[in-house]
Amino acid sequence: MSTIDGIRLKIEWAKQHVKNLDGVIRVFRNSRPYEVIGQENYQTTELEWVLTRAREIPADVPLIAGDAIQNLRSALDYLACSLVVANGRKPIEGVTAFPISDSLPKHQAAMRGGKVEGMSQPAIAAIDALRPYQGGRVTLWRLARMSNIDKHRLLLSAASAVISQTLLAKHRKQLLETYLGSYPNATELPDLGGTVIKPDNARFPLKVGEVFLSLPRAEMENNFTFSLGVAFNEPSCGLVGDSILDVMTNFVACVEKIVSDFRGFLN
Repeated sequence: MSTIDGIRLKIEWAKQHVKNLDGVIRVFRNSRPYEVIGQENYQTTELEWVLTRAREIPADVPLIAGDAIQNLRSALDYLACSLVVANGRKPIEGVTAFPISDSLPKHQAAMRGGKVEGMSQPAIAAIDALRPYQGGRVTLWRLARMSNIDKHRLLLSAASAVISQTLLAKHRKQLLETYLGSYPNATELPDLGGTVIKPDNARFPLKVGEVFLSLPRAEMENNFTFSLGVAFNEPSCGLVGDSILDVMTNFVACVEKIVSDFRGFLN
């Protein structure tokens, strides 16, 4: 089996994990794990939602997410080895790897070090252009950071959260203003029907007995809804209340795009 085949299999196996993760979360959500009541706070004139019951998140969730992350991180390291072989050199056992760093200075040191030794200069330049460090391409940095957490600390942390809500009038106005700022000559406005966003004022993680979401009554609309689900709780990665499935889908897309873009260096 060629190294490129190994890369492809690692990504496909990660996708299977994400598919399994989706299934576990669907079963969990279909089990009606949450009980919520809505009430009006007459002092603040806000509508409030209180969590009155919540089931524990299945242990399968962080286990499967961690496995998917490890496969994606490995796919990038396989790519690094393939880039060395494609340049007619031999990877250095335990050293050759796809560099992802915690800062720009550490990235610059990594690009001068053994991780990329043996790769062609164009390939090295292409990796550098990805900005694979904290403060650069955040998705790559988060993937590497969470891989390390899963390997060396404990299971990745997950908690219940308000993962999405429908748009209110103020949100539609903001989105349309942003759109028109980018396309001032647009003759048609985008259809925002069905659009959801991550709440900006929801408490996380959800705790039984607490108000987890409140909105001014004046802003409420009859078709307003929100969705409770499973989110990462990894502050050191900048992932607090972010839907696990959304994050994992972004990780897969990021790695797939990089591998696709680097195929030209492997011929």
